[in-house]
Amino acid sequence: MNKELICKIKVFAVSLWVLFFAGILNAQESSSFTKKQEKFLSKKTITTSMMGVGDFNAFSSYLYSVNIAIIHSDNPLVGATKLQSFPNPDLKVSPRELFDEIAKQTSSVWSYDHENQYWLFSKPLPYELDLAPEWIKEVRKGYIFYKPPTAPVGMDIYFAGHVDSSETSIQALRRISEEFAKPFDPEISADSMKEVKISNQTGLFYQTDIKEKNITWRQWAVVKNGYCYVIVSAIKREDESTILPDVERMVQSFKLI
Repeated sequence: MNKELICKIKVFAVSLWVLFFAGILNAQESSSFTKKQEKFLSKKTITTSMMGVGDFNAFSSYLYSVNIAIIHSDNPLVGATKLQSFPNPDLKVSPRELFDEIAKQTSSVWSYDHENQYWLFSKPLPYELDLAPEWIKEVRKGYIFYKPPTAPVGMDIYFAGHVDSSETSIQALRRISEEFAKPFDPEISADSMKEVKISNQTGLFYQTDIKEKNITWRQWAVVKNGYCYVIVSAIKREDESTILPDVERMVQSFKLI
C-alpha cells in the first residue's frame, strides 16, 4: 500500500472520529430538552424589533406578555443589560437563535429550569461573601436581598449601574453614595462620608438614624471595573445586637471578582 493511500485512509478515519464526536456532543445538548421543547426551539416565529427597546428584564416582560416564552436570570447584571435587536429586526428567528443572541449579549448561558418552568440565563454573580448562619439569599430585580432569621430585613446589595463615560470612578463613587443617602438627607455630600476599604477598593460609608421608624440606615458604596455597588442595611434599634454583627462580618467578607 503506497504512502499516499495510507495518508488518505488516516485523514478519512480522523474525519469519521470528528463527526462521531460532534454527534455525541449534539446528542448530549439535545438530550437536555424534551421533543416538545426541541420543536419549540426550532420554529422561526419571533421578530426581534422589541428586543432593542430596553434591557433584558423589559424584553422578558414583553415575551411573557405576548405568550412567547418565560425567560429569567438570577443575576441582576444580566437583567439590567441593554439588548440590541438583530441586524434585521423584522426577520423571524427561532427561540434557539434568539436565546443564543441574548446569551451572547449578556455573557450568560441559557438552559431550561424544569423546577421553575422557565428559560434560565445563568451568569455567576460578580462578588463573593460569607453568608451568615441561617440567613437567606434571594435574587430580586436590581439587587440581592439577604434576610436574617430573626427579622424581615437585614441587608441588600444593589447593582447601582456603570461609571458614566463623562466621569471617573471616584466621581461615580461619590455620585452613587449621595444618590442612596439623599432620601434621608437632601443636602448630604460625599465629603461628609467616611472612606473605608471594601474588597481592597476605596469605598464610602454613610450612616444615619431614621427616628420616625426607629431604624439605623447604613450604606457602603464601592466601584470596580466600571461597575457600581451599594450594600445597604436598615435595622431596627432593638434588633441591632443580633443582626448588625452578622451584617458587618458579611460586608467584611464581601469580595468583588
